[in-house]
Amino acid sequence: MLHVRSGRTALLASTVFAVPLLLAGSARAQLLVPGDILISSSTYQDTGVVTSLTVGQQIPTISTTALAVSGGAGVNGNPLGVFFNSTPDGNFGVTSPLTLTQYTPGGTANYMLNLPVPTATNAANGIVTSFSSKSEGSLTISPNGQAVTLMGYSAPVGAVDASNAQTPGALEAGNTDIATPTYRVAATINGSGQITYTQTNSYSGNNPRAGVALPGNVLLMAGNAGNGNGGNDITNGTGMQYTTLGTTVNSPGGVPAISNGTPVTYGAGGSSVGFYAIGQNGYAADKTAKDSNFRSLTVYNNTVYTTKGSGSNGIDTVYQVGNAGSGLMLPPSSAPVTGNPLASNNPITVLPGLSTSLAKTTADFTPFSTWFANPTTMYVSDEGSGDATDVSLHGGIEKYSLVNGTWQLDYVLKGSLIGSSNTFASYGSVVTTGLRQINGVDNPNGTVTIYGVTATTDSIMDGKNSMDAGADPNEVVDITDVLADTTASAVAGENYDVFEAASLGTVYRGVAIDDVPEPASLLLFGSAVAGLGWVRRRRG
Repeated sequence: MLHVRSGRTALLASTVFAVPLLLAGSARAQLLVPGDILISSSTYQDTGVVTSLTVGQQIPTISTTALAVSGGAGVNGNPLGVFFNSTPDGNFGVTSPLTLTQYTPGGTANYMLNLPVPTATNAANGIVTSFSSKSEGSLTISPNGQAVTLMGYSAPVGAVDASNAQTPGALEAGNTDIATPTYRVAATINGSGQITYTQTNSYSGNNPRAGVALPGNVLLMAGNAGNGNGGNDITNGTGMQYTTLGTTVNSPGGVPAISNGTPVTYGAGGSSVGFYAIGQNGYAADKTAKDSNFRSLTVYNNTVYTTKGSGSNGIDTVYQVGNAGSGLMLPPSSAPVTGNPLASNNPITVLPGLSTSLAKTTADFTPFSTWFANPTTMYVSDEGSGDATDVSLHGGIEKYSLVNGTWQLDYVLKGSLIGSSNTFASYGSVVTTGLRQINGVDNPNGTVTIYGVTATTDSIMDGKNSMDAGADPNEVVDITDVLADTTASAVAGENYDVFEAASLGTVYRGVAIDDVPEPASLLLFGSAVAGLGWVRRRRG
């Protein structure tokens, strides 16, 4: 049974800000405490151009019309009624601020960081997310446990259509969404709340999903590019990209450059890190750039894993980037970034045993993220957003075991969570269909505890249009699983607890756990924060 616990223009190199915002009453003033749970969230704000719109009024600089109004009672009493506009305008979105909150395993919040927002005078120093973009805002802790990264936009709060806007210097031919060109940006935060921003013009015309800081001041990113309007999505930086942490990324023609000026090249069959196309699995070519529409990043045992679980092209499944344990994270942290540390010819392949069915012919598997309990046990979250079969068979957390080199599905953790509903006054009913980002911890007693943000759907209508499910209030949940179990009957009694309850107007996006022993000095990689000391405050 469920229960509730109470609960910026190109960047100057190595720009760092110390802006910790701490919760009162805490004994700690430190981010990335091993074993604590870090959660990203965003709360919608009625501001910007959408607040003055009336039904049917054209959005300034955008080629489509607004069918709903934001603010006050909204539409049919729904305070988030502007997100009805996602039906006629699939690109529609409104930016909102991001917050990181750190909790003890018992659910006590001990650190909060409101991430700064870009301003007109300081556009390079801040980050926002697109409130209803459900694949954004995930958290990835660096392999050495010293920093956490999430990705978003260099735009003010209330900006419209940033998630489908083009990026400066990477304009997409045929893109009819003429929102202001907007840099994508990664915010990398160290243990004392100091932030390095890295702007990039990758993922033009679509959204960045995840980033991770690697040794050698390397930022590895996953995302999607292009609206499919005739632009060269490969040139605009689809799939796996990399750049240098905290440096200017704005080369002519939409091709990012690393700090020493060596270009990261794109072309047929390759992106900056690697490229996947369905021909590798024997299918006829489709929109090959969309085959690399990746949405997550997991670094485990020196190997990078990612997932695809949306879009009508390619294969929705789990991928391995590079050969297992091949040293994809090189060069070592002591070496400068010279040339391409993540060679563009890295193979990207479907994990053996995972689905190789085309997304356009089957919609019953929508994986979002992965967590490895050990080298032979992998958990995969599934949104359950594909079709009825997806909800009934896969929605939840799938557990896989590696047997003779092939991953085989043991069972799906559903409990009473999947299919359960919450009702919110002036909003309506929201149904949990699966989970998005997950992360976990191995317990000493042979169990694992997995935390995740829930995926939802709703039946909210204004008589003409559906609500954007990405705007639905969702939850953070956790479940404990016996590591040795491999059959569904053995886990029939396992169920989810609500770690952080749903709240109208707030969405949860990412969850991370730092299980690396705390180093003596939690500084960012290389020279990015050299010489910076701790910022500690005790809460009384």
